Amino acid sequence: SPDPNTYGRKFRDLLLLKGISLKTKGEYEISDGLFVITTATLETLRKDPAYELKYFREGPLVEEWEVPDSPWKVFLLSRPI
Repeated sequence: SPDPNTYGRKFRDLLLLKGISLKTKGEYEISDGLFVITTATLETLRKDPAYELKYFREGPLVEEWEVPDSPWKVFLLSRPI
């Protein structure tokens, strides 16, 4: 969340160049899951005030992956039941 979306925008732009479009901020609420790539713990992630987590912050953790030889993790969160 400390990133003012600089890297997020670069990543989205790169995906668009490859013909892949992502949901916009206004479309997050229609998604059933959210992938989060972070170095934070799940506890810290759930406390993050970022708008992107609004609909998933309290949802169950579906799966977690660790990126080998790095501090990065990928969390898949679902909507609260």
